[in-house]
Formats: sequence, C-alpha cells, structure tokens
Amino acid sequence: MSRAVLVAAALFMGAFFFWLAGPGLGAYFFPDDMMNLYGCWSQPVSRLVADNLLLVTAVRPLGAVFYRPLFAWFGFNPLPFRAVCFTLLLVNLYLGYAVARRLSGSVEIALLAALAGAYHASFSDLYYSSGTIYELLCYLCYFGALLYYVRLRQAERVPGTAQLAVLGLVSVAALDAKEMAVTLPLMLAAYEWLFHRERSWRGAAVAAAVTTVFVLGRVFGPASLASNAAYRAELSLHAFLDTWSHYLNMLFYVDQKFTPAMAAGLLAALAVAAWASRSAHLKFCWLLIVIGMLPVSFIAKRSLYVIYVPFLGWTLYAATLLQWASVAIAPRWRGRAAALFLATAAALAPLHAWRTPYAMQWTPFAQQQVRTTLEQFSAQLPSLPRGAKILFLDDPLPADDWLLTFILRLHYRDATLEVARARRMDHVPTAQEQASHDVVVRYSDWRLELIANRDGHR
Repeated sequence: MSRAVLVAAALFMGAFFFWLAGPGLGAYFFPDDMMNLYGCWSQPVSRLVADNLLLVTAVRPLGAVFYRPLFAWFGFNPLPFRAVCFTLLLVNLYLGYAVARRLSGSVEIALLAALAGAYHASFSDLYYSSGTIYELLCYLCYFGALLYYVRLRQAERVPGTAQLAVLGLVSVAALDAKEMAVTLPLMLAAYEWLFHRERSWRGAAVAAAVTTVFVLGRVFGPASLASNAAYRAELSLHAFLDTWSHYLNMLFYVDQKFTPAMAAGLLAALAVAAWASRSAHLKFCWLLIVIGMLPVSFIAKRSLYVIYVPFLGWTLYAATLLQWASVAIAPRWRGRAAALFLATAAALAPLHAWRTPYAMQWTPFAQQQVRTTLEQFSAQLPSLPRGAKILFLDDPLPADDWLLTFILRLHYRDATLEVARARRMDHVPTAQEQASHDVVVRYSDWRLELIANRDGHR
C-alpha cells in the first residue's frame, strides 16, 4: 500500500474522529478533575517524583505529569487540558494501528482496526473529561511497551539488559497511570507463546516483577485500594459474566440485551473461531479481550471507558473477520480494500452519531457544577486572606463530597483554606459559630448568596 494511500486513510480517520468527538475539545472541567488536580497540586514536587518511581506510595501518580504543569501555566483554562487529551487520543490511535499491523502483518487489517477504534460513543468520558487522563496515559505506556517488545522480537532479537530496563521503566509508567496495566506481563507472555517457537520469557518476567511489587503495594501498602468499596472484588463466575454483560451492552449499543448467559456464549464463540482459524493474532485478540478485562471484571460496574485498553482486541478481531470475508467474496477486485474501508466508515458513522447524544447526556450537569462554583466565587469573593475559613450554611452536594474544598483551595491557591459545611454538622450553626468564620455563604441550587464576611460585606 502506497504512502499516499496511508496518508489519505490517516486524514480520513482524523476527520472521522473530530467530526464525532471534536466537541469534547470545548468541554469544561469535571468534579473528578478537581479531585485529581488538587491531589497533584497540593503535593511537593519531590513527593510526586518519588510516587512515580516507587510503585507502592501513591495511587496513579503519573497524572501529576499532566495536571500540575498545565495548571501552573494555564490555571482554570480547560482548553490546554483538552488539547493534550485529544493529542493523546490521536497518538494512541496511531499506536493501536502500529500494534495491529505488527501482530496481523496486514496494513489493511490494521487500518480497519484503527477506523473501528477511532471513536465509540460509549467512550464519551474520554472525549469530554480530562479526568480520564489516566486511561489515556495507561494505553500509551501499555501499547508503547508492547510495540517496543514486538519490534525487538520480530527483528529476531532477544531483549538484552538495556532493552529490559526500558521495558521495565515503561511498565512502571503504565502502572503509575492505571491499574489496568497489571495485565501487561500476561500479554507479553501470550505474544511469546503464540508467535515464537524459540521463546524468551525475559520481557514478561521483568514486567511481572514490576507488577508484583505494584500489586503488593496496592494490597498491603499505604496506597492500598483494599478498603475502598468501589474496588472490592467479588470473585465468582456470576459476577464475572454479569459484569461482562454490562460492558457488552454498552459496547454493542444494545440496552439491557446481553445476559450473563449470552456473554458466556459470545466469549466461547470468539474463542472457538480464533483457535479454529489457527491465526496467532486472532488468538492474541481473544486473550487481550478477556485478560485485559480482568482488572474490572469482578468489581463495581463502571462506564465503558474503563475497557479502553482491551478495546484494541475487539477492533482488531472484528477488522480481521471483515478483511477475511471481503477477500473470500471478492479476492481479485482491486478496489476491494478501499471499498471495505469506506463501507465500514459509512456503517459506523450513523450508528455512532445516533448514540452520541445518549452517551454524553451526563456531561452538562457535571461540568456546570465546577463552572458555576468558580464563576460565582470569582465574582463575589475575588480574593481571600490566606488560611481563611468559609462556612456553607447550605449547599447542593452530598455530605461526604469534597468538591467545594478542592475547587476553593485551587481557586485561591491556598491549601490551608478551611471549608466547613452545615450539611456535615448535626445541628444548625449558631451565631457564634458563624462569627468564627471569615466568610459565611448560602449555596442553594448552585446560586451563591454571601451572608457575611469580615471585610464588612453582608
């Protein structure tokens, strides 16, 4: 396939992506951004560096590389944050293409896989929320490590000390981004098993050693997720299949159609087809789909963006079947590959466009929580003394929500600012308690009313 055709395909996919996902460039900050940003901003740089090097000291510290410098340079301007996220989405799209091409040995299949992975409406979090930077960075490092390793092995090279060091460092970065990277050693081993007769397990062993340290840290260390109910695992076949049916419904745009039994049947059918085909890369796809999903297969259900990493297994599997079918139908037609590519785009475009409004209906209110709070405090309280105490007599957030604390400390650049909320108290704040605060406000229905402050405003 000529360079001109590849460039044309890349431009087409870029236009396809921006047509569907482009509005996400204009998205505002979300509540999760405030939590993530505050966690990065409030820590000393030395601590953040240590967290990224030591796998047991913090949860997803690589996000600080994104949040901290952008906030220092641009403050609450969301566009640079979104621009970086969109850049990563495009880089990851190319990375998925490169991995698919290496595994399948076919440019045509790789282009189809990239087209199928260019956009999915159920990934709306990736396109509208900068809080999914962890998924984007994990994908980058995960498939960056896999591509690096596959290129070495396809060049008939056994990784030496320098290559293993690089692989280990990228594995650390992937784990620092998101827990989904724990499956990388298994996929490196799967690649050796499926693609090479003279196997070398060095790469998988290095990644496994790094991952073991990480897992021990997450279970027993200070960054343990064991006490978090959202990550408490239910290890049972029913939980596995029930979770799978949840994600399959979103993946195939079919609300509540997949049952656990249907999920089991689909996984079995894909396995039978992969092994019957004797295709190494189709088997790899199936393993990536199943193994790549394991970190989220036994915990509370989430939105589809959490399977961003194993999604490549789905797109490459589907692209392979489409290409094989087209060859069987029209083996000698010169325009077959181009026709298949354009037909796939024509089939996906209306499907994605139809589903997009439904998938992103959660975004306006989530963005408005942050935007409204920042705008109203900027207008009514443009500055506060360091260490000021703010009392909310009323606010629209749950008692256990820390969004107001994060927003206000970031807005005033003051980690010592104290935010008290009557919603967390077992009584109505007395006049004496109100007088002990620098500012007293009422924040009902996302409308700020300044009750009192020590500068004399009432």
